[in-house]
Amino acid sequence: GNLDGLIGADAICQSHADEANLTGTYMAWLSDDTQNTQSRLNHSSVPYILPSGTVIADNWTELISGTLQHNINETENGTIVTDDVELAWTFTDSTGLQPTDQMTYRNNCHNWTVDTHPTQQVYGVVGYIHGQAWQPFGKWTYGNSTKCFNEQRLYCIEQ
Repeated sequence: GNLDGLIGADAICQSHADEANLTGTYMAWLSDDTQNTQSRLNHSSVPYILPSGTVIADNWTELISGTLQHNINETENGTIVTDDVELAWTFTDSTGLQPTDQMTYRNNCHNWTVDTHPTQQVYGVVGYIHGQAWQPFGKWTYGNSTKCFNEQRLYCIEQ
């Protein structure tokens, strides 16, 4: 959960993209208390694709519709995610906004700056990488919450 905030998460995304020789600017699909994903990221009119070329959404409107064409289940190198780290930090609902329900309110690892000891009750909202793309309510981005000491992935989006 300690990503050094949104700026740190964006730097992680850019670093991974650079190492994979991907061109462009990459930012994390991630919200905190002060900024939501919808206001942070560009709203593309062209398809969102995985490194393999598989389309996940035709444009921003489809991306935030709650249903994707395909799971976001590839690394920046195009490798299918098969390990046990099958969740991605998000604190973002399917519309690109912060969740507001009581169960997940402010579950963002103190704005992505804390990775507390396992006994402490500090959580972050995660999405399911291997969940079915067609699942309703945007489970890919807003599926559960987990303790901040756990290592999770990031969804990185080209701007």
